[in-house]
Amino acid sequence: MKKILLLTSALLMMVSCQKEATKEDVVNYGSSITQDELKEHLYIYASDEFEGRDTGDPGQKKAVNYIKEHYEALGIKPVIEGNYFQNVPLNLVKTPNVTITNNGESFKYFDDFISLGSAISTKMSASELVYAGFGIDDDQFSDYTNIDVKGKIVVIKNGEPKDENGNYIITGNKQASKWSNGRQELSAKRNAAKEKGAKALFFMNDNLFNRYALYFKGLEARGAGNRLSLPVKKDAEADMYQFLISNKMGKALIANIEKSVKPSYETATFEMILEASSESKPSENVAAIIKGSEKPDEYIIISSHLDHIGIDGDGEVFNGADDDGSGTVAMLEIAEAFKTAADNGHKPKRSIIFLHVTGEEKGLLGSRYYTCLLY
Repeated sequence: MKKILLLTSALLMMVSCQKEATKEDVVNYGSSITQDELKEHLYIYASDEFEGRDTGDPGQKKAVNYIKEHYEALGIKPVIEGNYFQNVPLNLVKTPNVTITNNGESFKYFDDFISLGSAISTKMSASELVYAGFGIDDDQFSDYTNIDVKGKIVVIKNGEPKDENGNYIITGNKQASKWSNGRQELSAKRNAAKEKGAKALFFMNDNLFNRYALYFKGLEARGAGNRLSLPVKKDAEADMYQFLISNKMGKALIANIEKSVKPSYETATFEMILEASSESKPSENVAAIIKGSEKPDEYIIISSHLDHIGIDGDGEVFNGADDDGSGTVAMLEIAEAFKTAADNGHKPKRSIIFLHVTGEEKGLLGSRYYTCLLY
């Protein structure tokens, strides 16, 4: 509660007004945000009625209407004239049809690999694979120092190097770094390969593979998808294809992958055909605005994400009260405080946009879509 009052007061003092607001005015506007009102909003917004507000699902539609109705009741206008919603044309990415062979050996989806990357269909062949060790690119250690992976198919493994004393080279102690820490490892190694220009990345990590493969297989059995994405242009090329693979497949691609940490180029007869599968699952950002008095074309954006992850296979609702729920209702109360100030002649100098974004936990999708339309 104290943090919300401080935030509101700070924002009110940041902007100039049509008439000078006194310190008492600022305190009064900030004090209009009460614990009881926040609780009332949150108990509704994070209730089972909203079904966990999964992106594009009925519960998320209830959520955006709840937000819209609040702004309508306050008399705060939409950013898009006549419409509080910015439609975000998301696609639900389903399990692709993928065939992969190397040196005459075939591999099976869910048993040997799963796709985490692009939703763009492709055919790929190579006479050479690049083994990039742990796939680390760090100031303290880099597997990419003496190899060129631009436009190549790259194979890496989990973990990170230690020195002769058993200390991790990157941290210099017994504490592992982000390069071998679960999902953080996955994203760090993906980003490193992508920045180096890899065409495709095969990441051998048995623990993550088994966990993700089981989860994605369950989604497929329920007819669901494994992720959401923004639509791609017809002639677009994928940034990088990414796969999690089993130890068995890793050893089939790079024979000495478990023992060797030295990057190398490996002769191969690699073939892959990937046929992407997706369906439309639109969602919405919600955007309202209080116009500035002197510089209406300059904007302060206050934002939080509105949706969550829905209901699991056993029917348990993930209510999302913390972070997205609390952030959303805090924004509604902050907006009300600004509207009260504006109605009392203390209108902000610059315009303030209250932006509730969708698909944030699915990859900052609503935020990306909003900013792409601006620039």
